[in-house]
Amino acid sequence: TLRQGCFSTSTCSGTFKVISLSTTISCPAYTATNTNNALANYVPCSFTACAGVNLVISDCDPTRCSSGVSNDQFIRLSNGTGTEVAMNDDTCSRCSKITYTTKGACQ
Repeated sequence: TLRQGCFSTSTCSGTFKVISLSTTISCPAYTATNTNNALANYVPCSFTACAGVNLVISDCDPTRCSSGVSNDQFIRLSNGTGTEVAMNDDTCSRCSKITYTTKGACQ
């Protein structure tokens, strides 16, 4: 599950894509406020991936991510048991991107 949120108490929005070699999943567009770095009030995006799949999760849209835009995203990726496996804040200016290779059973 991808937790889509914002840095600190700010308001942000986005449309993340989960890209693997075989498929692309578009998470629904979201707007969130006061998510405390995607720990509360975040917008979930659930998907299934099996072991060994290389994922790129990104919303590096320059119209939403330039340094002058107040759209400071923060994302967290959890496995099927709810354990956080990756997180990111500001890889592409003020937007977020995670690159992760899945482990374990399909979840």
